Amino acid sequence: YNKKKEGLDSFHDLVLAICSEQFLVSVEDIKGDNRKRPIPDIRKIYSKILFDNGYTREKTGETINRNHSSITINLTKFDNLYQTDSGFKNNYDEILIKIQEEINKNKLL
Repeated sequence: YNKKKEGLDSFHDLVLAICSEQFLVSVEDIKGDNRKRPIPDIRKIYSKILFDNGYTREKTGETINRNHSSITINLTKFDNLYQTDSGFKNNYDEILIKIQEEINKNKLL
């Protein structure tokens, strides 16, 4: 992934940017204290993606101003929502596709 081209510092910045774009909310809202949906759902999706890509719960939490226990709760709630909420599942799947497309696009450059 060519992070310099996009002005992003890391994989987690890419994921935050794509989540922000997918849900039409600011990165600041995702990192902030807002509990109105879909913000908490975005944090669950974000936590799952980072955890599945080798980030620890603690490191994931640091990127969105949360502690490791909040990330543990996000991961648990993610599994339930993914199985029961088709809109949540569709958003997660679309975000994964966008991340992979962005990574593939930047590898070619």
